[in-house]
Amino acid sequence: MTRILSDGLFFHPDGMTAMDMLKRLADGSSHHGFDNPFAPALAETDEKIARLKQQIRDAEQRVALLNSELERAQQRRADQQEALARFVETGEVDPILVPDCAKLAEDEAAKQRAAIKEQVQFTLPKELEADGWSQKGDVQVTDSEIIVTIRKPRTDLPINVDLEASKIVAKVKEAVKPFSEEGSVYRFALRERIAARPQQPREPPS
Repeated sequence: MTRILSDGLFFHPDGMTAMDMLKRLADGSSHHGFDNPFAPALAETDEKIARLKQQIRDAEQRVALLNSELERAQQRRADQQEALARFVETGEVDPILVPDCAKLAEDEAAKQRAAIKEQVQFTLPKELEADGWSQKGDVQVTDSEIIVTIRKPRTDLPINVDLEASKIVAKVKEAVKPFSEEGSVYRFALRERIAARPQQPREPPS
């Protein structure tokens, strides 16, 4: 006869991630024989480390791209200087001495967008206005869209994240108490499990 274990050290029906454990600690349904009460705190730190490392990699990539662009611009400037010297000697106008006029073209595009904004006549529909909606800011014009932003005040009470977090922390501390009581079987079992595992922090999977 084969027995399937569906609870305890091998499996928890409500999930086995650190967030699952945190939710159980917060709502008082933690399984002391299975859940690691310290896993959520460790997971938060691991996630922050991974996020910061990714942000550093992204920043380094942006810096590398900027340095590459800077090198190209500096080389162009050197080539232009050589073209100037050739012009003095030969009268030849090298194409590199002709500006790309991008700034002037951008100015024209900005004028076009400004003209479109003046022409747009947006009136908020009466039914939306009656329902509490209002226009926010001026009309925006991009290369592909004309954007009008409308908003409506919330009538519910938004959650104060800091206050809500402090309430959850209090619940988690209460849920962890059985693991900190002297002589507790849960404390002994958790210490044994932690001691038996290598304590090397690992990055969460990307």
